[in-house]
Amino acid sequence: MKTEPSTRFLRRSFPALVGAWAAVAVGGAAQQPPPWEDPAVFAVNREEPRASFTPFPTTEDALSRNADESSRLLSLDGSWRFHWAPTPSERPRDFFETGYDDSAWESIPVPSNWELEGYGHPVYRDESYSFPADPPHIPADDNPVGSYRRTFEIPDEWDGHEVFLRFEGVYSAFF
Repeated sequence: MKTEPSTRFLRRSFPALVGAWAAVAVGGAAQQPPPWEDPAVFAVNREEPRASFTPFPTTEDALSRNADESSRLLSLDGSWRFHWAPTPSERPRDFFETGYDDSAWESIPVPSNWELEGYGHPVYRDESYSFPADPPHIPADDNPVGSYRRTFEIPDEWDGHEVFLRFEGVYSAFF
């Protein structure tokens, strides 16, 4: 079976891209609010919620109960390329493109908290919001955006299997 080049690329190399807070606007008419200000948008490109799981190639492997050793699990912990912007308007809008040049970006450990890595300031809350409550409007002048990039290889033995990215601990919106 002949595979189209774009499909072949996706099967072999899967760039993981995450933007925290209000990272990537979903296209649409100019009069529509960005997704992070649209009360009708609860999730974008997300699977239905379910209990977490670890896939195993065999029942025997699953019964070992050692999820860290599953050949169907790939940890993406480590160094990611990172760009911090103080406002949504200053974020890189096309960073998800395959050929995007992120060579000027810093690196940040994942998992981590970008405020504790020197970007912005830590948010401490008891009962108040991080910004003035004016739903669905989000401040345009103080709404930091973190954009993350990491490229990794999908193992050949995963060919024909569904591949899911699982994010455990995203603080706010991500697209």
